[in-house]
Amino acid sequence: MRGKIIRFLERIKKIHKDTNTNYLSILLDFWSLKQKLNISFYEYYCFYLDENQRLRETFLSKINKTKFLSIINPRNYYIIARNKYLSHLFFNSTTIQRSELYLYYNPIVSPTGIICTNEEEVSLKIKNLGIKEFVIKTTESSHGEGVIVIKNVREEGNKLILSRIDGKEIILTEILNREPLIFEKLIEQTEQFKSFNPTSINTVRFMTNLHPDGEVTIIGTFIKIGRLGAWVDNAGSGGNICANVDVNTGEISNVIEFNGWRNIKKITHHTDNNVLLEGVKIENWELLCKQVKSFQKQMPFLKAIGWDVAITNEGAVIIEMNDFWDETGQLFIGKGWLNQIEQLYNQWNNEYKTSL
Repeated sequence: MRGKIIRFLERIKKIHKDTNTNYLSILLDFWSLKQKLNISFYEYYCFYLDENQRLRETFLSKINKTKFLSIINPRNYYIIARNKYLSHLFFNSTTIQRSELYLYYNPIVSPTGIICTNEEEVSLKIKNLGIKEFVIKTTESSHGEGVIVIKNVREEGNKLILSRIDGKEIILTEILNREPLIFEKLIEQTEQFKSFNPTSINTVRFMTNLHPDGEVTIIGTFIKIGRLGAWVDNAGSGGNICANVDVNTGEISNVIEFNGWRNIKKITHHTDNNVLLEGVKIENWELLCKQVKSFQKQMPFLKAIGWDVAITNEGAVIIEMNDFWDETGQLFIGKGWLNQIEQLYNQWNNEYKTSL
């Protein structure tokens, strides 16, 4: 409790310092907005809701999101989106493009096909496939956590030594424990996306809504670009480059260096390599949108999905799909998606009532 009070005081002090607004006015403004948007003070602080007028009118809070998604994305289907191995199995029955799955490691199941249960089986599979580059992921993590990019493999005695993208070597045994893992093919992004930052897979988040009539709308898109030397593009922990992408044209705008909440810097070029980002149009944007819409149509169980998409020469390749996506993208886009999600909730709520 004491820690919460300290954090609250630190945040209100920061807002006061940033805006020169007195403390009482800040509290009154927050309370007024809370009645309207059902926000927490943490959201009021993080998303600049004290001063960002567009977000003040359209911000989707975590509480409201939870309410809406209870109908739009039923809990029964969470596992399809949240377990990367199960996602792979589902995608295999669709035309949704995803990186090739080399093997699935799980020490408590029976070995069969691509499933391996111990170091010997994993080593043999890697050798038989002849792969030197791949990505290792934990099956139920998100936001880039638990991701290891391997750029080379060599044998030392009876052990496999894996070389990470940062040059550090690890023994295969070190990463095989009780936690299930998937080994995927390393994605080759387009030259345009490679130029944004060559060490990370830079992705576009597509927010899609599936309506009762079968139509799909894209309600927001934003790009996440890693920093030089990083191999993931996650913005949650700060230190990345993020920007809005115009849904209609694919043009990048509102580029920021995101160094954590209430700590952003407006930029036009990538901080590390000086590559221009502001105003650049993503190539083949119309095709990418068409592909992602088709992906959503093949996932009717979940009506509002946040797709993390790698851009390749073959088009959109799914890195991850999110059924309970975070609210962060509203900051990057510069406006919220409250109205679109609430509308979708009402449509499906009415649809279910009519069918009873």
